[in-house]
Amino acid sequence: MGVPHVPVFPKLVAEGDHDVRSRYEAVRAVLERTEPDLLVVVANDHLNAFFLDRLPTFSIGIGELMSGPMDDVPGLETGPLPTDTGAARRARGIPGA
Repeated sequence: MGVPHVPVFPKLVAEGDHDVRSRYEAVRAVLERTEPDLLVVVANDHLNAFFLDRLPTFSIGIGELMSGPMDDVPGLETGPLPTDTGAARRARGIPGA
């Protein structure tokens, strides 16, 4: 499944936008029903960690914690997000992971 990552969405939901809220609640319901073991999040870097001279096609973070969101998102605090380092290392093809 995919959802847009418009930075203003959390603020819109907090201000009562029921259309945006209902769309994300539908995603939440699917996740709660299926209880996935792993979520793979694909997001745009927006040139926050990389710049044009070193912009990879994609990158896979392998740290124990990630910080997010990377952009200044109205109404959403930045905080540490736990990761599955083993799954990330296996996805990168790191031997012994």
